[in-house]
Amino acid sequence: DSEFGTGSIDLVNAKNITFESSHSIRFEAKTGRIKLKSNSVKSGNSSSVLVSTGSSVSGSSGVIAFRVGTSYLGNGSDVLFQAGSTVDEDSNKGGNVVIHGGSSPLGYGGDVILQGGDGRFSAGTIILNSGSSQSSSGSLTLVSASSNFVDGTGDVVLATGNVSSGNSGNLLLFTGSASNSAGPILVKAGSS
Repeated sequence: DSEFGTGSIDLVNAKNITFESSHSIRFEAKTGRIKLKSNSVKSGNSSSVLVSTGSSVSGSSGVIAFRVGTSYLGNGSDVLFQAGSTVDEDSNKGGNVVIHGGSSPLGYGGDVILQGGDGRFSAGTIILNSGSSQSSSGSLTLVSASSNFVDGTGDVVLATGNVSSGNSGNLLLFTGSASNSAGPILVKAGSS
């Protein structure tokens, strides 16, 4: 293991900073922070920050884990992934956050799993919320990928969980209120 401790660790990319180990690399700040940042530039694109594990010829490649430490007093801290903002009127779209399961040309693709935290009194909620703007809010789309093969496309399943004692949760589907006309609910089967 490669380990640093106590205080803050700032790694600012002036050109290239590379840490490579045949085993593991560990950065630990006992009381401060760990900051990985590429330099800001006045013109052109800033540099990238790449965190990557090596490939494996026999066996599995390594895991990349972002994990917040346990809090014994107060709430647990957040893990935040946020794409970059822009103030350029010509290129007026912020960056995307892309979470992609691994591909397997000869087997099964990897899953993307979003799971709320377990709790003694109540488990955590999964909230999918589109952004807002001065004209209209963003859309929320749940769709399975198209397929040109015989087995067809995947299912889209909306269901509440089972319960051994008590009541299961409700499945609610509704549109928002509006001063002019509220949106309809449309259910349509595909053509064949």
